[in-house]
Amino acid sequence: ADQVFQSIASKKLKVNSKKPLSFEQMILLIDSAEGDLKKLLMIGATTGLRLGDCVTLRWSEVDLNKGLITRVPNKTSKSNGTPSLIGIPVDLINELSLTPISQRKKYIFEEWAAEYNYVSASGSHTRRDRVGKIIKKHFESNGIECTREGKKRSITEYGFHSLRHAYVVQQASRG
Repeated sequence: ADQVFQSIASKKLKVNSKKPLSFEQMILLIDSAEGDLKKLLMIGATTGLRLGDCVTLRWSEVDLNKGLITRVPNKTSKSNGTPSLIGIPVDLINELSLTPISQRKKYIFEEWAAEYNYVSASGSHTRRDRVGKIIKKHFESNGIECTREGKKRSITEYGFHSLRHAYVVQQASRG
């Protein structure tokens, strides 16, 4: 039975990874954003956290005095549960400090965290794409085209995950 498929050549795996943003593009996106969107982009660009981790970041995980985020990433929370320790740059500390202590409830982004965590009673519907649409609209309003046409479908080249790739590139360039 194993020899039946022997004559069929396997396809090459083609990965469509997000492109990293340039430093100039990151600055443009952050400087042109306001309110929660600005804060979200700053967190993504300066910590390398994924969108879900940024949107569901809790104030209890952020120590502005020590300049440290202690976060168990959503992607690995079930497998190992080990928290990541992430330094917070001064500009982000200053931005987060603008939120009065009395308004620091459970999540940094209360409304977006509720959207991200929402699951319908049937379990078949979520609202996770709403924040992504806001981000995509902001990218494109700043001249950053998020998708290009592929042979069979559109391919997303830039998105929030591009901030993570840019963060890695920045850290690697600093050694």
